[in-house]
Amino acid sequence: MLLSTLKICVFKLEHTNPALFSVIDSIWDPSKIKLHPSSQQSQEPFETSTSKPVDFCYILTVSMGNITEVHKTSDLYTVGLTITLNSILKEKTSESRRICFWCYLLHVLHDKITDEIILYLVDNKLDNTAPYVKVHMNSVCSSHTLVRILEKGSFLHVKHAWLKEKGFTLLDGFSFVSEEPKPDKRVNLYENLIDWHPAVIKNDIIQITGLIEDVDEEDSCSWPTCLICKSDRITLNENERLAYCDDCKAYVATSTIYQLAIYLSLGKENLVKVQLDQSTIESILPGKRDGFYDIQMVLGLEIRSMICIVMSTQPILTSSGKICACSLEEIETCKKSLTVGAK
Repeated sequence: MLLSTLKICVFKLEHTNPALFSVIDSIWDPSKIKLHPSSQQSQEPFETSTSKPVDFCYILTVSMGNITEVHKTSDLYTVGLTITLNSILKEKTSESRRICFWCYLLHVLHDKITDEIILYLVDNKLDNTAPYVKVHMNSVCSSHTLVRILEKGSFLHVKHAWLKEKGFTLLDGFSFVSEEPKPDKRVNLYENLIDWHPAVIKNDIIQITGLIEDVDEEDSCSWPTCLICKSDRITLNENERLAYCDDCKAYVATSTIYQLAIYLSLGKENLVKVQLDQSTIESILPGKRDGFYDIQMVLGLEIRSMICIVMSTQPILTSSGKICACSLEEIETCKKSLTVGAK
């Protein structure tokens, strides 16, 4: 667009406008950037070798009567092309572009320090060579809050995701996620997950089957919570059937939350530490729960098809002197496929 007069309306900086600059970053193409010299002697524009987008920009305004020539909008940015998750995994180029896709939500991992979210997504085209796709979401994405409350197995339409180099995908201020009605054909979210092996890395999602060999007593405990809001800010009174909840500002019934960390033997001297999910803990502990248990109650139990995320690959020395290969955390699934039994 060729304009006779321009007026600077707003000056923007990257650190104060991350959503705007995430869009600028995604369409920045150094090969198409040309600078015009300020000297009157040379009028020919020249190419620049700038590879990183600038960290500031101006928003300009102009009177419509001053427009002398109008060109079509640049095709440098186009609406995201709809692709499959498999296409993301096969991406090998370093070019960035916007994409759209349909998928199911397998898991949401929230980093409370950086406020970044990692979405684990699946569709019916993936297999056990790559059972899911990880998509990163920063806090400026308009759907950041929505994703945190979505249920596992939700069917999503992801629009304008930023596909960067070699398949790295980011949801930023220009991206949008919506929950859609599930199609008639259902997808088994967990059928392609791989079993544990020594080469797993942090944040991998895997499935495991093994025998409970020991319990980490230092990392196992229980505490009462409000039955209504699940807060642990309650005051117990031995003479009353109800407890007072500081959050509800009322007397309420209580429920017990359990934390149980076990050492699971996977065979061939492979041992992993697993922080169990609440529902699994309740399934392996006796029906009558008074907060005190003998460790022997759970030792030797076989747990099958447990879905876990790798929290650390740092080896751990157990109290019995054995080497534990890594630390896992069981994740809540949309449909429990866990089977527990005595070996």
